[in-house]
Amino acid sequence: MQALKSNSRFQSHSISLFFIRFFSTIASFIVIYYYSHHLSEADYGSYQAIWTRSFFLSAFAGLGVASLVFTYTPAVLKKLLTSSLLMLYTPVLLVPMACSIVFAMLQAEDVNSFIIYLVFFGLYIACNTVEVVLGALHLFRFLPVISFLYALGFCLVHYFVYSNGFDVHFLFTLLTPLLLLRLTGYIWLYKKGLKTITGYDGETPDDTGLKSLWKHLYFFEASQVIILYADKFLLAHFLPVSQFAVYFNATISIPFIGLVFSAVNNAAFMEYAHQPDKKSRIAVLHQTGKVLASAAFPCFFFLLFFSEELFSVLFSKKYQESIPIFTITLLALPVRLVYAHTLVLQSNHRGG
Repeated sequence: MQALKSNSRFQSHSISLFFIRFFSTIASFIVIYYYSHHLSEADYGSYQAIWTRSFFLSAFAGLGVASLVFTYTPAVLKKLLTSSLLMLYTPVLLVPMACSIVFAMLQAEDVNSFIIYLVFFGLYIACNTVEVVLGALHLFRFLPVISFLYALGFCLVHYFVYSNGFDVHFLFTLLTPLLLLRLTGYIWLYKKGLKTITGYDGETPDDTGLKSLWKHLYFFEASQVIILYADKFLLAHFLPVSQFAVYFNATISIPFIGLVFSAVNNAAFMEYAHQPDKKSRIAVLHQTGKVLASAAFPCFFFLLFFSEELFSVLFSKKYQESIPIFTITLLALPVRLVYAHTLVLQSNHRGG
Protein backbone atom coordinates (compact mmCIF):
# COMPACT_ATOMS: atom_id res chain seq x y z
CA MET A 1 0.00 0.00 0.00
CA GLN A 2 2.83 2.37 0.88
CA ALA A 3 4.55 1.60 -2.42
CA LEU A 4 1.37 2.31 -4.38
CA LYS A 5 0.89 5.60 -2.55
CA SER A 6 4.51 6.54 -3.22
CA ASN A 7 4.23 5.71 -6.94
CA SER A 8 1.00 7.68 -7.24
CA ARG A 9 2.50 10.70 -5.51
CA PHE A 10 5.66 10.50 -7.64
CA GLN A 11 3.61 10.41 -10.85
CA SER A 12 1.36 13.22 -9.68
CA HIS A 13 4.30 15.48 -8.81
CA SER A 14 6.07 14.66 -12.09
CA ILE A 15 2.98 15.59 -14.12
CA SER A 16 2.37 18.77 -12.10
CA LEU A 17 5.97 19.94 -12.46
CA PHE A 18 5.89 19.07 -16.16
CA PHE A 19 2.85 21.25 -16.81
CA ILE A 20 4.26 24.22 -14.90
CA ARG A 21 6.67 24.85 -17.78
CA PHE A 22 4.84 23.00 -20.52
CA PHE A 23 3.13 26.06 -21.98
CA SER A 24 6.22 28.30 -21.82
CA THR A 25 8.21 25.53 -23.54
CA ILE A 26 5.55 25.27 -26.26
CA ALA A 27 5.69 29.05 -26.70
CA SER A 28 9.47 29.01 -27.06
CA PHE A 29 9.21 26.17 -29.56
CA ILE A 30 6.66 28.11 -31.64
CA VAL A 31 8.82 31.26 -31.62
CA ILE A 32 11.93 29.31 -32.64
CA TYR A 33 10.03 27.74 -35.52
CA TYR A 34 8.49 31.02 -36.68
CA TYR A 35 11.57 33.20 -36.32
CA SER A 36 13.99 30.68 -37.87
CA HIS A 37 11.78 30.57 -40.96
CA HIS A 38 10.97 34.26 -41.27
CA LEU A 39 13.91 36.21 -39.84
CA SER A 40 17.23 36.65 -41.56
CA GLU A 41 20.17 34.70 -40.11
CA ALA A 42 21.55 37.95 -38.69
CA ASP A 43 18.32 38.95 -36.89
CA TYR A 44 17.73 35.42 -35.65
CA GLY A 45 21.32 35.19 -34.41
CA SER A 46 21.01 38.52 -32.56
CA TYR A 47 17.81 37.33 -30.91
CA GLN A 48 19.24 34.00 -29.77
CA ALA A 49 22.48 35.63 -28.60
CA ILE A 50 20.51 37.62 -26.03
CA TRP A 51 18.75 34.52 -24.71
CA THR A 52 22.06 32.65 -24.62
CA ARG A 53 23.58 35.33 -22.40
CA SER A 54 20.54 35.25 -20.13
CA PHE A 55 20.71 31.45 -19.80
CA PHE A 56 24.45 31.51 -19.08
CA LEU A 57 24.32 34.29 -16.48
CA SER A 58 21.30 32.69 -14.81
CA ALA A 59 23.69 29.92 -13.72
CA PHE A 60 25.22 32.44 -11.31
CA ALA A 61 22.19 34.63 -10.65
CA GLY A 62 19.93 31.67 -9.75
CA LEU A 63 22.02 30.99 -6.62
CA GLY A 64 21.26 27.26 -6.73
CA VAL A 65 17.76 27.83 -5.36
CA ALA A 66 16.19 25.58 -8.01
CA SER A 67 18.05 22.59 -6.55
CA LEU A 68 17.99 23.58 -2.88
CA VAL A 69 14.24 24.03 -2.38
CA PHE A 70 13.33 20.54 -3.60
CA THR A 71 15.50 19.03 -0.87
CA TYR A 72 12.93 19.82 1.81
CA THR A 73 9.29 18.94 2.39
CA PRO A 74 6.80 21.82 2.00
CA ALA A 75 6.40 22.16 5.78
CA VAL A 76 10.15 22.43 6.39
CA LEU A 77 10.59 24.76 3.43
CA LYS A 78 7.80 27.00 4.71
CA LYS A 79 9.53 27.29 8.07
CA LEU A 80 12.80 28.11 6.33
CA LEU A 81 11.20 30.77 4.17
CA THR A 82 9.45 32.40 7.12
CA SER A 83 12.34 32.17 9.59
CA SER A 84 14.98 34.77 10.29
CA LEU A 85 17.69 32.31 9.22
CA LEU A 86 17.48 33.31 5.56
CA MET A 87 18.15 36.91 6.52
CA LEU A 88 21.77 35.84 7.04
CA TYR A 89 21.99 35.20 3.30
CA THR A 90 20.72 38.55 2.02
CA PRO A 91 24.26 39.61 0.94
CA VAL A 92 24.17 36.90 -1.75
CA LEU A 93 21.52 38.99 -3.53
CA LEU A 94 24.45 41.07 -4.74
CA VAL A 95 25.22 38.19 -7.13
CA PRO A 96 22.01 38.41 -9.22
CA MET A 97 22.28 42.20 -9.12
CA ALA A 98 25.81 42.01 -10.52
CA CYS A 99 24.67 39.51 -13.17
CA SER A 100 21.87 41.87 -14.19
CA ILE A 101 24.38 44.68 -14.67
CA VAL A 102 26.69 42.47 -16.74
CA PHE A 103 23.77 41.27 -18.87
CA ALA A 104 22.62 44.85 -19.51
CA MET A 105 26.14 45.98 -20.40
CA LEU A 106 26.45 43.18 -22.98
CA GLN A 107 23.22 44.21 -24.76
CA ALA A 108 22.76 47.93 -24.25
CA GLU A 109 23.38 50.56 -26.90
CA ASP A 110 22.34 53.52 -24.76
CA VAL A 111 21.10 54.38 -21.25
CA ASN A 112 17.47 53.54 -22.00
CA SER A 113 18.24 50.09 -23.37
CA PHE A 114 20.62 49.49 -20.43
CA ILE A 115 17.77 50.09 -17.98
CA ILE A 116 15.40 47.87 -19.97
CA TYR A 117 17.81 44.94 -20.07
CA LEU A 118 18.74 45.43 -16.42
CA VAL A 119 15.10 45.24 -15.33
CA PHE A 120 14.34 42.43 -17.77
CA PHE A 121 17.05 40.15 -16.41
CA GLY A 122 16.14 40.92 -12.80
CA LEU A 123 12.50 40.02 -13.44
CA TYR A 124 13.52 36.93 -15.43
CA ILE A 125 15.57 35.56 -12.52
CA ALA A 126 12.90 36.50 -9.98
CA CYS A 127 10.20 34.68 -11.98
CA ASN A 128 12.29 31.54 -12.32
CA THR A 129 13.16 31.54 -8.61
CA VAL A 130 9.63 32.07 -7.32
CA GLU A 131 8.31 29.48 -9.78
CA VAL A 132 10.54 26.71 -8.44
CA VAL A 133 9.73 27.70 -4.86
CA LEU A 134 6.01 27.39 -5.64
CA GLY A 135 6.64 23.96 -7.15
CA ALA A 136 8.62 22.81 -4.12
CA LEU A 137 5.77 24.00 -1.86
CA HIS A 138 3.33 21.88 -3.95
CA LEU A 139 1.31 24.99 -4.84
CA PHE A 140 0.38 23.61 -8.25
CA ARG A 141 -3.23 24.73 -8.52
CA PHE A 142 -2.90 27.98 -10.48
CA LEU A 143 0.65 27.64 -11.79
CA PRO A 144 -0.36 26.12 -15.15
CA VAL A 145 -2.90 28.94 -15.62
CA ILE A 146 -0.27 31.63 -15.06
CA SER A 147 2.13 29.71 -17.30
CA PHE A 148 -0.47 29.50 -20.08
CA LEU A 149 -1.28 33.22 -19.93
CA TYR A 150 2.41 34.11 -19.98
CA ALA A 151 3.05 31.76 -22.91
CA LEU A 152 0.15 33.30 -24.84
CA GLY A 153 1.47 36.81 -24.19
CA PHE A 154 4.99 35.68 -25.12
CA CYS A 155 3.84 34.46 -28.54
CA LEU A 156 1.68 37.52 -29.20
CA VAL A 157 4.51 39.92 -28.33
CA HIS A 158 6.90 38.11 -30.69
CA TYR A 159 4.36 38.13 -33.52
CA PHE A 160 3.55 41.81 -32.94
CA VAL A 161 7.21 42.84 -33.06
CA TYR A 162 7.84 40.84 -36.23
CA SER A 163 4.73 42.27 -37.92
CA ASN A 164 5.84 45.82 -37.19
CA GLY A 165 9.40 45.49 -38.46
CA PHE A 166 11.60 43.33 -36.27
CA ASP A 167 13.62 45.20 -33.64
CA VAL A 168 15.24 43.04 -30.99
CA HIS A 169 15.49 45.85 -28.43
CA PHE A 170 11.81 46.72 -28.84
CA LEU A 171 10.98 43.04 -28.36
CA PHE A 172 12.67 42.83 -24.97
CA THR A 173 11.15 46.17 -24.00
CA LEU A 174 7.70 44.58 -24.42
CA LEU A 175 8.71 41.33 -22.70
CA THR A 176 9.73 43.22 -19.53
CA PRO A 177 6.20 44.25 -18.40
CA LEU A 178 4.99 40.76 -19.35
CA LEU A 179 7.51 39.29 -16.89
CA LEU A 180 6.34 41.79 -14.27
CA LEU A 181 2.76 40.56 -14.65
CA ARG A 182 3.96 36.96 -14.38
CA LEU A 183 5.92 37.72 -11.20
CA THR A 184 2.91 39.51 -9.70
CA GLY A 185 0.80 36.39 -10.26
CA TYR A 186 3.45 34.20 -8.65
CA ILE A 187 3.72 36.44 -5.57
CA TRP A 188 -0.08 36.42 -5.18
CA LEU A 189 -0.11 32.64 -5.41
CA TYR A 190 2.77 32.37 -2.92
CA LYS A 191 1.07 34.55 -0.30
CA LYS A 192 -2.24 32.77 -0.73
CA GLY A 193 -0.83 29.25 -0.81
CA LEU A 194 1.61 29.60 2.08
CA LYS A 195 -1.34 29.79 4.48
CA THR A 196 -2.58 26.36 3.40
CA ILE A 197 0.64 24.49 4.22
CA THR A 198 0.57 22.56 7.48
CA GLY A 199 2.96 23.84 10.11
CA TYR A 200 6.21 22.13 11.01
CA ASP A 201 7.05 21.70 14.69
CA GLY A 202 10.52 20.22 14.27
CA GLU A 203 13.82 22.05 14.26
CA THR A 204 14.84 24.26 11.37
CA PRO A 205 17.92 22.96 9.53
CA ASP A 206 21.03 24.37 11.21
CA ASP A 207 22.92 27.23 9.65
CA THR A 208 26.11 25.24 9.02
CA GLY A 209 24.33 22.37 7.28
CA LEU A 210 22.19 24.69 5.17
CA LYS A 211 25.17 26.78 4.14
CA SER A 212 27.21 23.70 3.15
CA LEU A 213 24.38 22.14 1.16
CA TRP A 214 23.52 25.42 -0.55
CA LYS A 215 27.14 26.04 -1.50
CA HIS A 216 27.60 22.61 -3.09
CA LEU A 217 24.25 22.64 -4.88
CA TYR A 218 24.97 26.13 -6.17
CA PHE A 219 28.27 24.91 -7.60
CA PHE A 220 26.67 21.80 -9.08
CA GLU A 221 23.74 23.65 -10.68
CA ALA A 222 25.96 26.43 -12.03
CA SER A 223 28.43 23.92 -13.48
CA GLN A 224 25.64 22.11 -15.34
CA VAL A 225 24.41 25.32 -16.98
CA ILE A 226 27.96 26.47 -17.76
CA ILE A 227 28.67 23.16 -19.51
CA LEU A 228 25.60 23.67 -21.68
CA TYR A 229 26.04 27.35 -22.50
CA ALA A 230 29.70 28.41 -22.05
CA ASP A 231 30.57 27.70 -25.69
CA LYS A 232 27.51 29.55 -26.98
CA PHE A 233 28.12 32.45 -24.61
CA LEU A 234 31.66 32.94 -25.93
CA LEU A 235 30.79 32.40 -29.59
CA ALA A 236 27.87 34.84 -29.35
CA HIS A 237 30.50 37.48 -28.61
CA PHE A 238 33.13 36.49 -31.18
CA LEU A 239 31.21 35.05 -34.15
CA PRO A 240 29.20 37.11 -36.66
CA VAL A 241 25.54 36.84 -35.65
CA SER A 242 24.59 34.98 -38.83
CA GLN A 243 27.18 32.27 -38.12
CA PHE A 244 26.16 32.15 -34.47
CA ALA A 245 22.58 31.41 -35.58
CA VAL A 246 23.82 28.25 -37.31
CA TYR A 247 25.83 27.17 -34.26
CA PHE A 248 22.99 27.93 -31.84
CA ASN A 249 20.57 25.70 -33.74
CA ALA A 250 23.20 22.97 -33.90
CA THR A 251 23.62 22.91 -30.11
CA ILE A 252 20.04 23.64 -29.11
CA SER A 253 18.67 21.76 -26.10
CA ILE A 254 15.67 19.70 -27.18
CA PRO A 255 12.86 21.50 -25.30
CA PHE A 256 10.63 18.65 -24.18
CA ILE A 257 13.45 16.30 -23.20
CA GLY A 258 14.83 18.89 -20.79
CA LEU A 259 11.35 19.54 -19.49
CA VAL A 260 10.71 15.85 -18.78
CA PHE A 261 14.12 15.37 -17.15
CA SER A 262 13.66 18.42 -14.93
CA ALA A 263 10.11 17.46 -13.87
CA VAL A 264 10.97 13.83 -13.08
CA ASN A 265 14.19 14.76 -11.30
CA ASN A 266 12.53 17.36 -9.06
CA ALA A 267 9.60 15.02 -8.35
CA ALA A 268 12.15 12.39 -7.30
CA PHE A 269 13.71 14.86 -4.85
CA MET A 270 10.30 15.58 -3.37
CA GLU A 271 9.36 11.90 -3.12
CA TYR A 272 12.73 10.87 -1.69
CA ALA A 273 12.28 13.31 1.18
CA HIS A 274 9.04 11.52 2.20
CA GLN A 275 10.55 8.02 2.39
CA PRO A 276 11.04 6.62 5.91
CA ASP A 277 13.63 3.90 5.20
CA LYS A 278 16.48 2.87 2.93
CA LYS A 279 14.46 0.27 0.99
CA SER A 280 11.75 2.73 -0.08
CA ARG A 281 14.38 5.32 -1.05
CA ILE A 282 16.15 2.81 -3.28
CA ALA A 283 12.78 2.09 -4.90
CA VAL A 284 12.43 5.81 -5.71
CA LEU A 285 15.88 5.78 -7.33
CA HIS A 286 14.98 2.76 -9.45
CA GLN A 287 11.68 4.28 -10.51
CA THR A 288 13.37 7.57 -11.42
CA GLY A 289 15.96 5.77 -13.54
CA LYS A 290 13.30 3.79 -15.39
CA VAL A 291 11.24 6.88 -16.21
CA LEU A 292 14.26 8.88 -17.38
CA ALA A 293 15.61 5.98 -19.46
CA SER A 294 12.22 5.40 -21.11
CA ALA A 295 12.32 9.04 -22.27
CA ALA A 296 16.01 9.42 -23.10
CA PHE A 297 16.86 6.40 -25.22
CA PRO A 298 13.88 6.46 -27.64
CA CYS A 299 14.41 10.21 -28.16
CA PHE A 300 18.14 9.71 -28.66
CA PHE A 301 17.73 7.16 -31.45
CA PHE A 302 14.85 9.04 -33.07
CA LEU A 303 16.82 12.29 -33.23
CA LEU A 304 19.96 10.47 -34.36
CA PHE A 305 18.27 8.92 -37.39
CA PHE A 306 15.88 11.76 -38.29
CA SER A 307 17.95 14.86 -37.53
CA GLU A 308 17.97 16.02 -41.16
CA GLU A 309 14.17 15.87 -41.44
CA LEU A 310 13.82 17.57 -38.05
CA PHE A 311 16.00 20.50 -39.08
CA SER A 312 14.21 20.90 -42.40
CA VAL A 313 10.87 21.25 -40.61
CA LEU A 314 11.90 23.11 -37.47
CA PHE A 315 14.62 25.47 -38.71
CA SER A 316 14.16 25.46 -42.50
CA LYS A 317 16.78 24.32 -45.00
CA LYS A 318 18.97 27.40 -44.57
CA TYR A 319 20.26 25.88 -41.31
CA GLN A 320 21.26 22.47 -42.75
CA GLU A 321 24.88 23.24 -41.86
CA SER A 322 23.89 22.71 -38.21
CA ILE A 323 23.14 18.99 -38.61
CA PRO A 324 26.66 17.49 -38.19
CA ILE A 325 27.26 19.44 -34.97
CA PHE A 326 23.77 18.59 -33.70
CA THR A 327 24.44 14.87 -34.21
CA ILE A 328 27.57 15.11 -32.06
CA THR A 329 25.79 16.99 -29.25
CA LEU A 330 23.16 14.23 -29.10
CA LEU A 331 25.79 11.90 -27.64
CA ALA A 332 25.45 13.77 -24.33
CA LEU A 333 21.77 12.88 -23.99
CA PRO A 334 22.14 9.40 -22.39
CA VAL A 335 24.69 10.83 -19.94
CA ARG A 336 21.95 12.96 -18.40
CA LEU A 337 20.55 9.80 -16.81
CA VAL A 338 23.21 9.99 -14.12
CA TYR A 339 21.12 11.68 -11.40
CA ALA A 340 21.15 9.05 -8.65
CA HIS A 341 24.35 10.18 -6.89
CA THR A 342 23.21 13.80 -6.71
CA LEU A 343 19.73 12.75 -5.56
CA VAL A 344 21.09 10.72 -2.64
CA LEU A 345 23.48 13.44 -1.46
CA GLN A 346 20.95 16.24 -1.85
CA SER A 347 18.09 14.47 -0.09
CA ASN A 348 20.40 13.58 2.80
CA HIS A 349 21.41 17.27 3.01
CA ARG A 350 24.98 16.60 2.01
CA GLY A 351 26.97 18.54 -0.51
CA GLY A 352 29.60 15.98 -1.38
